[in-house]
Amino acid sequence: MNKLKELIDKLCPNGVEFKKIAELTSFEQPTKYIVKSTKYDDSYKTPVLTAGQTFILGYTNENDGIYNASKENPVIIFDDFTGAYKWVDFPFKVKSSAMKIITANEDKVLIRFLYHMMGFLNFTSDEHKRLWISIYSQMKIAVPPLEVQCEIVHILDDFTLLSAELSAELKARQKQYEYYRDKLLTFEEAENLHGYFYRQEIKWLKLQEICKSIKDGMHNLPKNTLDKSMYPILSAQNIFNGEINFDAKRYVDEETYIKENKRTNIEKGDVLLTIVATIGRIAVVKEKNKFLLQRSVCVLKPNELVNPYYLKFYLETYKIQNYMITNAHGS
Repeated sequence: MNKLKELIDKLCPNGVEFKKIAELTSFEQPTKYIVKSTKYDDSYKTPVLTAGQTFILGYTNENDGIYNASKENPVIIFDDFTGAYKWVDFPFKVKSSAMKIITANEDKVLIRFLYHMMGFLNFTSDEHKRLWISIYSQMKIAVPPLEVQCEIVHILDDFTLLSAELSAELKARQKQYEYYRDKLLTFEEAENLHGYFYRQEIKWLKLQEICKSIKDGMHNLPKNTLDKSMYPILSAQNIFNGEINFDAKRYVDEETYIKENKRTNIEKGDVLLTIVATIGRIAVVKEKNKFLLQRSVCVLKPNELVNPYYLKFYLETYKIQNYMITNAHGS
């Protein structure tokens, strides 16, 4: 960081220019790189890419129409409808023309610096229209001298590598946690792990026997909802990683909340379970927050026989998750 400060003080003491991305880049439509057959096979050599989350859709044996990106000549692929983007430094083909292949004018900006700046912009869009020419390329970014860009890239790449290592470690620990959770909560197979329990009385009860009530959310959403006012209506998408996200797309006033909450009466200690689309996500209500639920989430009210967090952990075990997903029907 000291070196970066020295470079900034020396090379841009009066600040830096801001330029449109269009002034710093060139783009190519990927039409001639589109794969002809989607019969992918992992034994094939050339990856077929999308700029979205999946990134590598599969591998093709087609030898023509390959974009020859490399470590020396990397590119950024940009999803023209969502704003998603990926760094690519290997030969590839693409699935569709709904993207741009971006290269940098290296006398003005390092492509790796541009890539990090795109992350800084944190741009997303839910409009179904092409974004690069009309919107994204017209955004302005700071363009320090190339020497300063190089040092910033060096620092950020080091952090990227460290982040990847930490993510791998976290993933390994998550798998370890899931393994021991499932072992601890699978009593019929766990005698060697916790034989102590077999000296106790274990009851096997139905879910309805350990809950005072089990009710799903609102069947009829109010036609008129308010924008970020008062009481949120949460959906299955608000239950993630065992937590409740209270940022909602729909809100209601107090009168509607009181009327609709009479049936579910959500309280601290209730267990929320998603039952539509993303089946099997679970969270415990930690505080007395006032909110409503769509019918994609149900409310389990544990009785005195079970601890809410024990119920949450048990419902998260592989056995129960697999049962729910296997037996789900319809949407």
